[in-house]
Amino acid sequence: NYITLMGDLGATLKRGANDEMLRVTGDRCSILNLRFDGNKANFATANSVVIISSDYNLIDNCEIFNGTGHGLHLDGTSLSCDFNRIHNCILHENDLDGLDINTADDCFITSNYIYSNSINGITCSTSLRNRIVGNKVDSNCVTASGVANISFDNGSSTIVSDNHIVSAGNGRPGLRTQDNSGNSSVCIISNNRFVSNGGWGIHIFNGSFAGVPTANSIIGNNFSGNTS
Repeated sequence: NYITLMGDLGATLKRGANDEMLRVTGDRCSILNLRFDGNKANFATANSVVIISSDYNLIDNCEIFNGTGHGLHLDGTSLSCDFNRIHNCILHENDLDGLDINTADDCFITSNYIYSNSINGITCSTSLRNRIVGNKVDSNCVTASGVANISFDNGSSTIVSDNHIVSAGNGRPGLRTQDNSGNSSVCIISNNRFVSNGGWGIHIFNGSFAGVPTANSIIGNNFSGNTS
């Protein structure tokens, strides 16, 4: 617990083994000012570049790119992964999601630039009360396996506000509730800009889950040039 890993002057760490580059399991750690190069040209196994499986951590001013799996994975499937903050990071050109939030509650995703990832920019699944605010999420869904620039699945009580959500590829929407594992209800989607996405700006969808998403509030968003 309480460990700080901090770089200086564009310090870059490059993947040199067939595993994730960094896994954080202690609470209240800080990862600052580092570049993580997933080096996918030399590795085939789909490993996330950075995995967080603990609480109250800060990832600030980092660049995570070129990975064979997710760029950054908040993974609470086996250990608690709540109250983390991802701020002012650049997540790009990873083979799965830029940021995957799985079973991680009450996290803050703020002021990041997430672009050109093969699947989704941000996926939020089986996670509650997360805040996705003030990010630019651009040109994700590089492959047809993507769902949206931002995708929810069983991601209720999430706030998505003041983001620039642009140019999802392969006919995909800017934001979609995928909902194969559960409802994404009581979400607030407000004051975002949805521009030139390949599908709808927002697609509220209940997937294969039997229930229907309810009580979502869509307020004050701007839509321009979306295909559907």
